Amino acid sequence: MLNPDVISVTDKYINKKINRRSFLLATGVFAGSVTFGSLLAYYYKNSRESHPFNKSQDKILQDVQEQLFPKSNDAPGASDINSLNYLHFVLTDPDIDEDNKNLLISGVDWLEEECQTTFNKSFSNLLSKEKDKVFRIIEKSNWGYRWLSLNLIYIFEALLSDPIYGGNPDEIGWRWLEHVPGFPRPNADNMYGKL
Repeated sequence: MLNPDVISVTDKYINKKINRRSFLLATGVFAGSVTFGSLLAYYYKNSRESHPFNKSQDKILQDVQEQLFPKSNDAPGASDINSLNYLHFVLTDPDIDEDNKNLLISGVDWLEEECQTTFNKSFSNLLSKEKDKVFRIIEKSNWGYRWLSLNLIYIFEALLSDPIYGGNPDEIGWRWLEHVPGFPRPNADNMYGKL
């Protein structure tokens, strides 16, 4: 059932009994709400939180990325393509899928728990073959498989993204793959998150 005040205003409008003052007030409220809503949406879209990892978690993630995408004589590694910095960019995007974000964040702690259980050491202190063994253990779980997959996806995005987004510094990934980027390329005014 409608509120009697709403019915009264509606009846006045339908019966053309609305006065100029009521019309201007209603129009002003409507215009203000649209403008305020737009500004609120713009602020939300353009405000990025700081990334969610502490220094220890950053170190673990960097080691995970290096293990998943190691440097070789003719290829850049995860640190060369700035994959951790790119991951920070992604995780501070207000439009990121919250489930993926939560998995990436929680996965660091779950990985550490598995390392402590299996080797009684932090991931960062494991030998390369021990790190691979932990990956083999966690990939058998749903969270572990998804977590490793997401990390690989964001490593490849860092490798192939425009450098303006924090990965692929000096176009190192593009040069390695002999890739020519499309045009026009993003700049500070039209990059993702600013449109």
